[in-house]
Amino acid sequence: MSDADWHAIDDIGIAVEQQIERLRSFIRKRLAAAEDEGLKISGRLDAVKHARDVAETLALLVVAQDSLFLFQQMRVLRIKATQPEFVPSAVDEASALLHEHNAEDADLVQRLRTLVADRVEVEALEVLRFRTASEIARVAPEVDEILAWFSDQRALPYESFEVPRLPGAADVVDELKQRSVSLASGGKRAIGGLAGKVRFHKGGGAEVQALEPGRVPAALPAKTGEAGEPDANEVARRISKARLSAMTRIRRAGAGDVSGANDIESERDSSTVDEV
Repeated sequence: MSDADWHAIDDIGIAVEQQIERLRSFIRKRLAAAEDEGLKISGRLDAVKHARDVAETLALLVVAQDSLFLFQQMRVLRIKATQPEFVPSAVDEASALLHEHNAEDADLVQRLRTLVADRVEVEALEVLRFRTASEIARVAPEVDEILAWFSDQRALPYESFEVPRLPGAADVVDELKQRSVSLASGGKRAIGGLAGKVRFHKGGGAEVQALEPGRVPAALPAKTGEAGEPDANEVARRISKARLSAMTRIRRAGAGDVSGANDIESERDSSTVDEV
């Protein structure tokens, strides 16, 4: 190759690498949008479609990678012809560059495969949305085929994922039965807990203790104001008060009036008895 021919293409390597990075950037954006989709069946279908939409971009990436490989091959041959002492370093540089691109492609493939494999299964009750479920079952194998082809072109290891079959009517009936049993068990537990709370509140939170055999409950105290059996100290106090009152009357009547004293004494005794 003449110097003029080489100088005409020596900048192609940089342009190819820039194009490869643009293609990868587009794939990463679609992949991020797919990963942000919800986990409901509609969101899972959108995620699988995002993964399928990068098929053409992956094909363009294969072409760009082949162009980069050819350019590096021509570069090494050019150095070998003009500056053979730099051939080993040129070979190492080209190999490192190609391995770096290979690793980035492998990361994209793995992320796309994980995205689709985790969202391809359709639950029993989700099959009632027949069109959406059927679309997932149709698009997922297409994505798997695209990834397998890209991995083969780029000499990358790849393991295909299995697309589960769509649930049938029997699966739907079994799922409904299982949910009904779980709902009934949960309702019984809730009712039992509520009944326990009601018993607790009615009892004031205190546990009622049963009487032992042979024991009787203690007598309740008398109501305020009810007459009970008089206390001995109270009787003595009243007698002392009556006597003091009688002695005061005797002193007032005078010592000469014996009959008055006797009357007072009789009155004292009568008063004392009445008060007792």
